Amino acid sequence: MIRREDHGDIRIITMERGKGNALSPEFLAELQQVLDEERKALPRGLVLTGSGEFFCSGLDVEALGGLNHSQIRGVLHQLYGVCRDLFAFPRPVIAAVNGHAIAGGALLALACDQRLMAQGEGKFGLNESQLGLSVPPSLVEMCRYTLSRPLLEKLMYGGQVYPAFKAYDMGVLDELVEGEQLVEDSAAAVHHWTSSVSAFAEIKSRLKAPTLDAMASAHLEDESWVTCWFRPDAQRRLKELRESMAKGSTES
Repeated sequence: MIRREDHGDIRIITMERGKGNALSPEFLAELQQVLDEERKALPRGLVLTGSGEFFCSGLDVEALGGLNHSQIRGVLHQLYGVCRDLFAFPRPVIAAVNGHAIAGGALLALACDQRLMAQGEGKFGLNESQLGLSVPPSLVEMCRYTLSRPLLEKLMYGGQVYPAFKAYDMGVLDELVEGEQLVEDSAAAVHHWTSSVSAFAEIKSRLKAPTLDAMASAHLEDESWVTCWFRPDAQRRLKELRESMAKGSTES
């Protein structure tokens, strides 16, 4: 489900699960394993990208449909771990957003140090509120580092998704590039920041330490998100989404 290849001294990590690269428990476990291995290998930097029309569509609501409280809590802990380790990785991590980045997929991108998105039809957004959900408290803290409060309010309150050009104009994205240049430009961003990888690692560690502490504290409050998941309104909306996805799959 994940392909890794070298681009010189930079590692390209490509999510290619299919199904919109939706985050199932198994896929999150594989992402975590990849990050654990890369932290030991320590390439000059990472480029995280997707395949097809999607960077990542967020949590796999179909796979999560029958899970109980304990299992959903486990999935949230997995998502937290992957986002935390992307955020804290001691080398530059660039999100090469090839297509749609929605909900949990947008959070993966926001965990990275920069976001480059391909021009085209891809959309970016945190649409959790449209499903009767919130962004988990720990990951709200992460987003505070990356984006300003007014921008976070715009993204989170309404739950809208924005075309790439609009997300760039809003300041969510660092660059908007031609699709065929996406990985190359992302690799160039790594090189631009790492004339000294040791200096980069020290600066990043100090800059992000307060946010990582805040994330760890807020993770203790993430149970509120699990409670939200099982509220009748959220369950109704999630069921409608699953039915809509099943209908679309049948028609295609």
